[in-house]
Amino acid sequence: MAAPASDAVNLAVIPAKARSTRFPGKNVALLAGKPLVVHAVGVAKDSGLFDAVVVSTDDPTVAELARGAGADVPFMRDSALSGDTVEVPAVVRNAVEWYQHNRDQHFQWVCVLQPTCPLRTTADLTDSRKLLDGNPNADAVVSVSKYHHHPYWALRIEDDRIVPDKPKSATESRQHLPELCHPDGTVYWWRIATLMSTENIYDGIVIPYRTPADSVVDIDYPDDLEYAEWRLQQRIRDT
Repeated sequence: MAAPASDAVNLAVIPAKARSTRFPGKNVALLAGKPLVVHAVGVAKDSGLFDAVVVSTDDPTVAELARGAGADVPFMRDSALSGDTVEVPAVVRNAVEWYQHNRDQHFQWVCVLQPTCPLRTTADLTDSRKLLDGNPNADAVVSVSKYHHHPYWALRIEDDRIVPDKPKSATESRQHLPELCHPDGTVYWWRIATLMSTENIYDGIVIPYRTPADSVVDIDYPDDLEYAEWRLQQRIRDT
């Protein structure tokens, strides 16, 4: 049986490349006066869960901001791992291997914190990690949220006509449809042994962390940042 998470050695990886097609410079965009990458570093360090917090980037500006916030940036990410088609697991494996080969540090768990989800809280990190304590055979924890619009209601447009993607379910009420959710980017935990041996995060035993609605936002466009700013101000007002 695997060791409980409370005894594990944890690494936080914050992927923050320079290039973004939809929102150039988004990882250094300001939210409440702080760059998004700094928000990610701050919540990781405030949680007290991690033996190392590393930012993987190819951008010198991101690297400088991350170091100033207290993160480790011991290498600059290779251009081969910075393209639009590069998947996050490859970036995370690269960081894990760097620590293994260059510092002889070996972690049991890695947590991925995308800067584009700046409303996550320390509670999201600690509560999602507790799921590992309760599920010692788990290989991963993925944060999820319910769809606002059920995927079974999806429509296609063919020859300028609307065609239900699932005709038998297109007019069903939500109560009669299976509960479906999507990864929301707030937090990912991987067992290192699983991460290094598979290409698919959903291989093995994957536990859902149901993210509180107040923590969910994923910034892909400038409008998303404005919405996150409003949400953050609402949170501050309500505390």
